[in-house]
Amino acid sequence: MLSAVRQSVALSAAALSFVTVVSGRSNAHGRVPPESEHVVLAQVPTDADLLGTLHQMNLNEIKAAQLAETMSRNNNVRALASQIISDHTTLDQQTTALAAQLGITPTTGDSTIARQGSAELDNLRARNGGATFDLAFSGAQVQDHMQALALVESARRTAQNVELKTALVRQIRPVIARHLQMAKSIRAGLGH
Repeated sequence: MLSAVRQSVALSAAALSFVTVVSGRSNAHGRVPPESEHVVLAQVPTDADLLGTLHQMNLNEIKAAQLAETMSRNNNVRALASQIISDHTTLDQQTTALAAQLGITPTTGDSTIARQGSAELDNLRARNGGATFDLAFSGAQVQDHMQALALVESARRTAQNVELKTALVRQIRPVIARHLQMAKSIRAGLGH
């Protein structure tokens, strides 16, 4: 119980510092934190924000992989795409069910992740298949899954709900790490 109270106080202090910085006033130490601290404080999402971000990331990965299934001629790339579709569909269903079970409505909030996914799809479509498509897709998968791993690592420390933390560690992180390794391996096999 004491640990939960300490965590709540720490998160409340971080949120208060963030609000103070955004409002343009100095923090408790009498100064406005430098830009690097803005990013750290802004990365303390609510569980609803996290679930909404995970949902959008899953959708982005599924759409990119569906495109790869149709545009790639490389068996390894198509196998990765098929695995991504299957795994991210399952992850999305699991996180949606968990949100409902916990009574959390995922936020849609900032559409940066959706815009990134749309830009990635446009970039992939412009490759018209073949080796350039395979390189672009595998590179995007490495980048996307590194970004997702960073989010999960951060969120597993800041998530409020124990069940969500457990899902991040036991269900979500292993899948993302596996996809990252697969994408890196395919990219290396393509000569990059």
